[in-house]
Amino acid sequence: MKRIILLPALLFSGVLAAQSICDSMHIAGIQYAPFGDGFHIQLHNGSTQFFSYPTFEVVDADGDTLNEGFFNFFGIAPGDTQLHQVALLPPLPTSPFTGTLVLSLLTIDGESTCSFDMTEVDLCPTEACIPLQVYAYQQGGSPVTTDLDWSVSDADNTALASGVLHIDEIGFGYAVADLCLAPGAYTLHMAQAVAAGNIIQVGMTQNSFAYTDGTNAQLPIGGSVDHPFNFFAPCADDAQAIATHTPQAPTLVVDGRTLRVNTNDGSALGNMMLLDGTGRVARTITTNASTTFSDLNGFASGIYILRPLDAKNTWPAIRFILN
Repeated sequence: MKRIILLPALLFSGVLAAQSICDSMHIAGIQYAPFGDGFHIQLHNGSTQFFSYPTFEVVDADGDTLNEGFFNFFGIAPGDTQLHQVALLPPLPTSPFTGTLVLSLLTIDGESTCSFDMTEVDLCPTEACIPLQVYAYQQGGSPVTTDLDWSVSDADNTALASGVLHIDEIGFGYAVADLCLAPGAYTLHMAQAVAAGNIIQVGMTQNSFAYTDGTNAQLPIGGSVDHPFNFFAPCADDAQAIATHTPQAPTLVVDGRTLRVNTNDGSALGNMMLLDGTGRVARTITTNASTTFSDLNGFASGIYILRPLDAKNTWPAIRFILN
């Protein structure tokens, strides 16, 4: 059940000291949580004081509180910027978001409450491709040397990125690889060909193992795991809702080091993104024509993936090999 809060009583019952505290607190950013059902809120402490138990409540335009107000950190230091993951009660608010972020802080003088009004804030990332990391780390016992084969596939089971994570016994027992994905539903596949180690955790993150930002699974020693995950799911749903049909994929022809792409119905190709085998963006292609040529001289040999960026072009990603 949603709880109703009376904002004036919360926001203006403090003294002037509380107001000065609020003047030094800033919202550095707010978006949907990339892997969860909630918000990511970046809070910056511009004061010279340490504050305990920073806690957010998210209030919509109707005055309803959308979360339970749990805290992520025991305190926020002077000059620090923290990433707070705020789980919200379903259903998630739509983007753009209009409402209020209510921040509670514990000071030496007691609790202070600050208000940040949000008006028509876009909760989705503006980039067509958002950087993230696939990771693996060992738990329990001494680190061992091992190689883990990984790949990330989309909802159509098209492999968008793949590689090998190498964990060295003389290191810290973890490894990461960078890639870039659009909002959507994916599956992380991880496998260990030669059994080694004790417990290995694998997953996806944006901030190097930050517990507030990621999704993970345990890899069976000497086995494999397929871990489905959503990445900015509300943004992917919005994009898919625009399309009323699935356009036919264009035709790709690789002639030496030249890539030719053309639609089969004469429609415009629009904006496209070329990814290499690690999921990195190798090139973006924009054209209003139905046929385009792209010179790939200087590109390393290997697997590449071409995928559309426009909401109206929802054809599945196309994989090809450059020799």
